[in-house]
Amino acid sequence: MTGIKETTEALIAFNEITVFLITRFKDGVDFSDFAAIWNKITEDEEFKTILGKAYDNIGKRPEEVADIDFKEGVDLGSIQLKYLPKILQALKSK
Repeated sequence: MTGIKETTEALIAFNEITVFLITRFKDGVDFSDFAAIWNKITEDEEFKTILGKAYDNIGKRPEEVADIDFKEGVDLGSIQLKYLPKILQALKSK
């Protein structure tokens, strides 16, 4: 999966952000959500690491995506499928 390292990191970050935002905005949007987003970005070390990896070498992504082969596509699809239960759970939770 080294041929799609940057793309993989971006996909993981996108999904982590998605799960977090679904969870926060499920009951509507208010000021406390923005404070929670700020705290997540500044205080959650694991989240910061995920975002940092996604941002590093961002310029390599177009090159990676232009050269994706079948196996790499399956690998990216597999990552997305692993996040599907998390996303569905976030949508269901109160």
